[in-house]
Amino acid sequence: MNFTSILASFMLLLGAGVLGASIMRLKALSTRLPNEISVERSEKLKKIFAMHKSFTFLILLGYLVVVYAILWRVGNFSDVVVGVIFLFNAIFVFLSILLQQRTIKLFRKSYGRGLEIRDALKREHSQLKKTRDTLRRERSQLMATNEQLKRTIEDRKRAEREKQKIAGRLRQAQKMESIGTLAGGIAHDFNNILSAIMGYSEMTLYNLSGDSKARSNLEQVLQASNRARDLVNQILAFSRQSEQTRKPVQISPLVKETLKLMRASLPTTIKIMEQINENGALIEADPTQIHQVLMNLCTNASDAMREKGGALKVDLDRLNLYEKEAALLYPDLNPGIYEMVAVSDTGDGMDAATVERIFDPYFTTKEAGKGTGMGLAVAHGIVKSHGGVINVHSEPGKGTTFQVLLPSIDGVAKSEAEELKPLPRGEERILFVDDEATLVDLGKQMLEHLGYKVEGKTSSIEALETFRAHPDDFDLILTDKTMPNLTGFDLGKECKKIRPDIPIILCTGFSESTLLLKAGSMGISEIIMKPLLMRDLAGAIRKVLDET
Repeated sequence: MNFTSILASFMLLLGAGVLGASIMRLKALSTRLPNEISVERSEKLKKIFAMHKSFTFLILLGYLVVVYAILWRVGNFSDVVVGVIFLFNAIFVFLSILLQQRTIKLFRKSYGRGLEIRDALKREHSQLKKTRDTLRRERSQLMATNEQLKRTIEDRKRAEREKQKIAGRLRQAQKMESIGTLAGGIAHDFNNILSAIMGYSEMTLYNLSGDSKARSNLEQVLQASNRARDLVNQILAFSRQSEQTRKPVQISPLVKETLKLMRASLPTTIKIMEQINENGALIEADPTQIHQVLMNLCTNASDAMREKGGALKVDLDRLNLYEKEAALLYPDLNPGIYEMVAVSDTGDGMDAATVERIFDPYFTTKEAGKGTGMGLAVAHGIVKSHGGVINVHSEPGKGTTFQVLLPSIDGVAKSEAEELKPLPRGEERILFVDDEATLVDLGKQMLEHLGYKVEGKTSSIEALETFRAHPDDFDLILTDKTMPNLTGFDLGKECKKIRPDIPIILCTGFSESTLLLKAGSMGISEIIMKPLLMRDLAGAIRKVLDET
């Protein structure tokens, strides 16, 4: 093969390679169009590129046909044939490069516009993303703010409701305080009246024979007066002006006394049924408070049946509570022996919602003006303070049963024999001071009956002057606490300045919580509660004089 043949072959391969590269370049550009420019423009350019590729392919095909036609015609690679191949090769390559450059120029023009659109879209997308993130943050902030506002509104509503409740309770507390203050004043005056009634009755009984009708009548007066005294003690306990003392007591007499009082006030349509265990154990309690609990329960039971009538049933029995029973039935109680009082009625009963609130303060199912809502709340507090429990069981249409359990104790109640032992007497000299002339006269009679020499005064100023003039003429001063000008404390203080060893007994209608401490710090030897009974008075005087 000569040099001419080699040169012709090289030129043929070069032309074919350039044309093939043009086709591959156009194909590569066409595949990038959808990713760089819009779909609509991409489709138009794709058609143009396809046409350009076809033209290039036709040029390549025509180039090869012409060359092989010449070779077929001539038969060998002569110089003329090589020149013709070179010429055609240059022409076809030029046409291919020109077509390719035009295509690339068109692509770059479209590609540049596509890039601008792409960058604009990217910027717009980035801005939209930022806006979306900002809106999300603002939405989250708005939701958080909205939740905070909801909580704030709920807190304010709750605070307003609590404020209204507290204001209502404050008004009720102020009413109760006013009632308590009024009750304390009434109780003081009432005790003075009872002192006269009970004192004169006692003095008269000592002068009557044992079988006279008058004696029997006076005993009934004293019994009623004792009940009135207990009522005053309840009023004082309600007003928190009286200290309650607990002692071993039997509950059965309290139950009987309660039912006796209830019979007098109940209509004939309500029948009382009782089942009382007379051999019940003792409980350590304040009898007045237990009586108050029983009266509250029986009164509520009778109110539930007042319109339609029914049966009021009261049971008293002993309950031996074992450990498993205590844990299951009465989780607030320890195992042991308890006195159980059950008060039942056949009224309309209560639903579960009412039962759940029945012991709440100020809650009442009665009409306005017929209940304070404090009766069962006070009863619940009394029972709890005595170490017991009070339960209620009720269903609509099936009546209600209240059950009170109080712990039993070992011991014996104070017997009547102890109450009736002889009164202690004496011959000492006593200065008796009270602003009530009736009580001064009664006190003198009582003390003189006991053998004492008594000088009575209705003025604390006059009593002080008498003692200042003759301090050694008296062995004891017995004075009322509340008096005009000089109170019992002030009188005792002034008398102590004159004669520090003089014993002083203070009489009062109610016992405040700080009274004993104050009396002890001022040298008061003893405090006696009104109404004054001869046995209490005799015991206190003898005790103080014997200790002096």
